[in-house]
Amino acid sequence: MEKKIVGVFYTEDEAIRAIQSLKGQGYKKGRLDTSHSTLGYKNQRLS
Repeated sequence: MEKKIVGVFYTEDEAIRAIQSLKGQGYKKGRLDTSHSTLGYKNQRLS
């Protein structure tokens, strides 16, 4: 069975740091997905 992890962050910077941390732990980019509200925020790729 596949495991799923969900995170909720108050800022985009927090989310970016979490993604970078997961990548550093060996998670592949294709296995990570993000969703965010664009209300009041710039659209930026989380690469």
